[in-house]
Amino acid sequence: MHQRHEIIGLKRLRVGKKIVGYERQENQAPFYSKDLFWWNGERLPHSEIDRAIGLRDKNNRYVFINDIIEVDTGKRFRGKKMYRIAKYQGKVGLIALKGDKHKELEHLLEIRSFEVLSFTFLHDDIPDSL
Repeated sequence: MHQRHEIIGLKRLRVGKKIVGYERQENQAPFYSKDLFWWNGERLPHSEIDRAIGLRDKNNRYVFINDIIEVDTGKRFRGKKMYRIAKYQGKVGLIALKGDKHKELEHLLEIRSFEVLSFTFLHDDIPDSL
């Protein structure tokens, strides 16, 4: 169900809380897009970067560090859990929004489905990283 993305090194570009576009590398040259559709070599001014994690959600959207996702665990009760994608202990993983449980990123490959709901940078009460 989930597929690795075909754009190596995809990055989401932001100025504060506003997403201004995306960057990818092609033949060692950067290309930029405001919408992930049209790409060109014109640099987009930005101050923050969120890297893609290599997966798409159930709606075929790229998933990035600092995304908040909802996971369908497939369990009858408590079937939905929310995580943030964050860097911790030198690697990228899942951190539960309730509690502080960590899961390896590979956990997303084992579940039924997940969906990007929001971004940590839009919520002052959720840290972007540990």
